[in-house]
Amino acid sequence: MTYWPPRKHDSPLREPRNFNELDFGSPVDSVYRQTITAFNDGLSTLAGAGVRLLIEGICLDQKILKGKVYTDQGKLVRERATGKIVLRSNLEGKINGLWMKGLISKNQSKVLHQLRRLGNDSAHALDQPPLKLIEECIEALEHLLIQVYDQPELLKRLMNRKKPGR
Repeated sequence: MTYWPPRKHDSPLREPRNFNELDFGSPVDSVYRQTITAFNDGLSTLAGAGVRLLIEGICLDQKILKGKVYTDQGKLVRERATGKIVLRSNLEGKINGLWMKGLISKNQSKVLHQLRRLGNDSAHALDQPPLKLIEECIEALEHLLIQVYDQPELLKRLMNRKKPGR
């Protein structure tokens, strides 16, 4: 059987995971699976862009439309004229919105910002990140998918379990 694009035998293959509360075929699931396919086919530029798209998709699915913006030193960005906190609807703001909503930790937001930058470089500068790095990015995003889509249901089951002796 012949596959197109040709498969590289030296590239590691990843199987996509299923997430309990993420519907198979949903936009987020589809982008996740396409990113895995691009990675498996050695298409690092497309996989890098997929990393960014997946973060965007999670934000959209969770209805995160904007968030606060911080300087590199960690200070809130404010409007000069009014002193109001700046909210942005770009992916930088949305990632901070995930943190503001309590869906991720501050450290996770820092990781997502680095993944966003990698995806931006792939999409806008045609960067070809190493496949090993893409694999690590995918692993980080799988942890995010578990946290956002699976852990809330697990928490409900744990809280509703019958406790011994009661």
